Parts: sequence; C-alpha cells; structure tokens
Amino acid sequence: MPIIKRIKTEAEVDTLIKYCKKTGYASVDFETTGLEYYSETEYPLILGVSFQPGVSWIIPLGHKDSPFKNNWKGIFKKFGKEVIENPDIVKVCWNLKFEYKWFLQYNITMKGRLFDAMLGKYCLDEERPHDLKSFVVNYFPQYAGYEKHLKGEDGKGVNWKNTDYKKLCKYCGIDTITTLQAMIYMEPKLIKLGFYSLFRNMLMMITRVLAEAEYKGIYIDRKYLEELMINYAAKIAIADKSLRNDRALLKYEQNFKREYIKELINKVKLEQDKILRDNPKNATVLINNRNLKIKKYLEGNFNKKEAARVAGINFNSPAQIIDFFFTSKNGLRLKPHKFTRDKKTKQYTNTPSTDEESLLALGKKDKSGFMNKLLDYRGLEKLDSTYIRGVHPLLDKHDRVHASFLVHGTVTGRLSCKEPNLQNIPRGSTSADIKRMYIPPPGKLLVEVDYGQAELRIIAELAGDEAMIEIFRKNYNIHVATACKMNGGLHLYDKVKSILKKAEELDPKDLIKPENKEGYFWVKQKKKGKSLNFSIVYQQGDDATAQTLDCTKEEAAEFKKDWFKQFPKVKKWIDKQKKRAHKYGYVKNMFGGKRRLHNIDSEKYGMVLEAERQAVNAPVQGASGYFTLLSMIVIRDKILKGELPRDLLAVYTVHDSIGYYVEPKDVTKVVSEICKICENPETLKYFGFEMKEVKMKVSPEVGKNWAELKEFDPWIDYTKWV
Repeated sequence: MPIIKRIKTEAEVDTLIKYCKKTGYASVDFETTGLEYYSETEYPLILGVSFQPGVSWIIPLGHKDSPFKNNWKGIFKKFGKEVIENPDIVKVCWNLKFEYKWFLQYNITMKGRLFDAMLGKYCLDEERPHDLKSFVVNYFPQYAGYEKHLKGEDGKGVNWKNTDYKKLCKYCGIDTITTLQAMIYMEPKLIKLGFYSLFRNMLMMITRVLAEAEYKGIYIDRKYLEELMINYAAKIAIADKSLRNDRALLKYEQNFKREYIKELINKVKLEQDKILRDNPKNATVLINNRNLKIKKYLEGNFNKKEAARVAGINFNSPAQIIDFFFTSKNGLRLKPHKFTRDKKTKQYTNTPSTDEESLLALGKKDKSGFMNKLLDYRGLEKLDSTYIRGVHPLLDKHDRVHASFLVHGTVTGRLSCKEPNLQNIPRGSTSADIKRMYIPPPGKLLVEVDYGQAELRIIAELAGDEAMIEIFRKNYNIHVATACKMNGGLHLYDKVKSILKKAEELDPKDLIKPENKEGYFWVKQKKKGKSLNFSIVYQQGDDATAQTLDCTKEEAAEFKKDWFKQFPKVKKWIDKQKKRAHKYGYVKNMFGGKRRLHNIDSEKYGMVLEAERQAVNAPVQGASGYFTLLSMIVIRDKILKGELPRDLLAVYTVHDSIGYYVEPKDVTKVVSEICKICENPETLKYFGFEMKEVKMKVSPEVGKNWAELKEFDPWIDYTKWV
C-alpha cells in the first residue's frame, strides 16, 4: 500500500526538503483549480512530492481545508527555491510542461536534470494514449483505477476546488508515486534501447523552451480581432444566404420539411396507438395531449432540436450534406467521388466523403456553382470558429494567448499545437487578415526564420542523390530547378528564374494572355515541380497527385516516372526504406526517433501501403521537425550565456519556422546569429551525425505583425519601424 503523508506544519515541509536533498529526487504533481496558470483567479490547491518509491508527501496550498491557506505562498516558494531550483535534485513529472509553467507563475524556475515520464513513454512508444492513467493500467496494475474514487466512473464533473481534501491528497499522492516508478522503469530502457540522447538532449531541453514560450504567450491586437469577428460574421451570413438561394436546395428543404413533419406526426400517432392498446381506461387525457402536439406541428411550433432541423440544412453537418448530395430522392442524387476511411483500420467505409477533395471533384460537374460556394462557406466558417471567435475567449488580461505546443502530438516527432492550433492557420493570402492580429509587444518587432525545403534537403542527404544535392549546393529554388530538369535541363535555371520573376508580378488575368505564353508555361511548370516534390515527400498516391496537378491519374503516374528519372537515387532510397520497414518493423530518423510500423505485414493491403508511406515520410518529417527544435534549444542556450540579448523571446514554432520578439536595435545581430545556428546546429556533438552533402537553410523575415513579414535586409534601419 502506498504511504501518503499530508503535511500539517512548516517543520514537516523542512523535513520534506531535507529528504528530497538526501535522495536527490522529487517527483512533483500539482492539483489546481484550473488549467489557466496565467489567470489571477486560478491557483494550486496542493502539491504532491515523492522522493522515494511508494511514498508521497502532500504540501497543502490554496485548498479551503489547507492548514496553510493563509500563508501557503511563502511555504510554497520556500520549497520551490530549496528543491525545484536546486540543480542537484532531479525533478520528475508526467507532462512536465504543466508543472513548469505553474512554478514560473510564482517565480520559481525548474533547474537541473528534468525527467518527463510522459515523453519517456513517447520515446519508447509513440502511439496514443500518452496519459498517466493508461500507463498505470498497463505497467502498475496494482494502482489501476485509483482516480475513480475521486472522479467517478465516467471521470467527468469534478470540481477540483471543492473536492474533498483527503480524497484529493490520495489521488495526487498516487500520481507522484506512479510517476516516480515510471521514471525508474523507463530510464534504463531509454539508455539500453538507444533513445537517451534523443530524450535528454532534445525532448527534455525543448520542454523548457516551449514551457517558457507558452507561459509568456503571444500578443493579440484585441481591437482588431473584435473588428474581425464582426466582419467574418457578415461574410458568413452572405455566404449562407447565397447557398440557401440555390434552387435545388430550396426544393430539397421544402420536401424534407414536409416529410420530417409527417414523420414527427406519425411518431405521435404510434404513441397514441400504444396508449390505446396498453392503457385504454386512462387514455383520454394522454390522447388529447398527443393531439395538441400534432396541432403544434401543423402550426409550425417545434422544440429547439426540431426547429433547428426544419429551419434548413446545416452546412457543417456531413450527415445532412450526404443526404442532400447522395441519399435523398429529393436531393442531387450525385455519384460519390470517394468514401471515407475508418480512422483505426484505415479501411474504406460505405459513407460518401464530403471533404474538400470530394467537393472539388464534384464541382467540376456542377454548373450551378453550389460546390464552390459550399467550399467558400466552409472555409470562412472554419477560420471564424477556430481562429477568430475561437481565439477571443483564450485571451488573458494582457491580450495574449497561451497556445500549447505538444512534443508528443504526432507519431513522427513533429510538434502539434492547440488552443489555438497555430499549425493549421492557412498560409498565403487566405489568412493574411487573421495573421495580422498576431503582433509583437510595444516597441518590439517580430522576427521569423523559416527552414526552406527542409524535408527535400533531408531526402537529398539521405538518398545521396547527386542531381538534387547539386540544386541545393547552387542555392537554387528546388521547385524551379525541378521544373527546369523536367523541361530541358538545369542550365535553363537563370533564364527561367528571370521569366518567373516577371510572370509572378503580373495579375493572374494578364498571365493567360498570348503575349505572356512563356511566363504562363513556366508558372505552371513550377507549380507542377512543387506538387511533384511534395508528392514524393508525403508519398501521395496517383489519385491525390492528379487532384493537385489537375490531370488524369495516368498523367500523374507518368509525371512521377519522369521525376524519378531526374533524381534516380531518391527512388532507390525509398525502396530501401520500405524493405527496411518490412525487415525490422520500424524506421528511424537521423536524431534517433523511431517510428514503429505495426501494420507493415498486415493482411490488409491498404494498411500495408499506409505503413510503407510512413516508412518514407516519418524519418524525413521527424528529422525536419527536430532540426527546428534543436535550433530553438541552442538559441536559448546562447541567450542564457549572454551571447544573444537577454530579452530575446521565442514566441512560437509553426511547421519549420520559429518566431521571436526582438528589440529593433538588435534585429541585424539577432538575425545573423540565429541563421548561423539554424543552418548548422550541433548535431554531431549531441546526436552523432552531421549533414555532409546538404546544409540546412533558413530565410529570415521581419515585421510589425505576423501577416506583414518582409524579407530581412541588413541595410534597413529597423529602429525606424517602431
């Protein structure tokens, strides 16, 4: 049985500090009133601490039954300074970023060796779930279900603030005990299986960087955001009205409403029949009540759910769109373009797909323009719900959002992001008005460095393809160079670059004029080159590539064949990756991250193809993501050493880019230093490899907000920008 001690005196806190120093370990876990560490209304209730297996001590903090409820902050800071900031004590957590940020809120910084058991589990098994309770069930079954006495069977509805103190202490205590045991179990495995360098030098270091970035947050122009909310509401209303005026839809909705009301009435009549059959003596009142209900339906009076359904189709409901497009005799009766896939098995279902690809394909046969209007509506609605209306409630009192960057969010090693999901903000002009709300604090500028064609550089290095290596050594744009190689040769590059520069300055309407024939051709070829390059990286099927290139499946296959003729060693490398996956059941990226491919020898061919796709993509995508993270780690180290400005702050990482808030006077120095770090981070020292044939490259940009970033120019005086 675990030993859980509830501390009652300050002297016992001193004893706990002494024990942590003696063993050199502190597994810590907060229970708080909420997740918003940055909110003045939220606070920690208790802190659990485990310094040896099977034992946990609970420091009471802001809980209503805490013996320290009037002076808990002083006691908490004492423990923080003596233990959490003691570099000789190993700090152990499950999802360490959470504790890191709560300590920062009280000016306590985790120092020394850190161990996030959740990320240890992620190294050993990248598949979900990654929560502590699931891990405990599998590895420490004696503790399985320990949360149920607190949360109930469904695990919902817990008000932490008012939770019984003793129950909360037991729950927190077992959290810290099992987390410490998880570390003891995992650390030898990480070392033995060759993951310790990745875990220690990458994951534990980037955890600090990301926790600090999340804690500081990203500034938002609140006034502009609120104007945007009004503008998008109007745009969505116009798009909605345009869709609802479609003649075929109006006819469908009229028929649907009539049939739906008939269905509701028939349902009531069945109830009446049952009443007469089961309870004829007392039927009069019940029958009359049902008659009143029928009368209401005929008069157009409905409850909330019924009213929503008769009001018209919900354009965000796949089920309702499917009925209108494919199923209903009063609908469009279209032939589905494709069918959805089961998320787990990856097998096709019988449900028609209504995703963007399907709507684009169906739109080619749609003379009314309904499909294109629906795509526009969905795009507006998604941007609004996620990045406009969805962002507003996330603002703190200083007009910042605190996005969460998840190291364990993907199976490849690339970060994911939530609240808000910055990774999914569309690139280009479609999101310029949204990106404009993301601003630096007063007096600073936003500097972004973006790894250029990182994945293709990694492929060139891994494959050793001389043709692709030559392109990067000459500092050519890979997409333009690919277009040249497929249409005459690389010797055309300078000429084509000049043609493209002029063509890309033209209005799209002018580009198609006869006198701009050459420019139009090369713009199309560059787009084709880019599409083919990324179809190789992401191992797209011919159907998907055909969709991107707007050509037939057969033409897409031929384009790929020509591509591989230009870069023959890439094809050999891809084939080797697939063979390696079949032989070993996994692949690794340069940094040591492993992608386990459990379905590589499945009896289901679709699952084998997906596993083979991941065998190629995962090492490339994972390495690309880790280059970005390693650069952030090295930059933070330079800041701490005073080699970069102390107030330089990492704000975000999105895909292969990193954003920083920078003093205008420091922009030139910071950009120069950051580019050096990003293009040649210390991979050999920490991970045992280096890029020998191809160097990484970043493009720096500077701006007053995220939408208006301009290419960095060393001759500009950026102090005049603010």
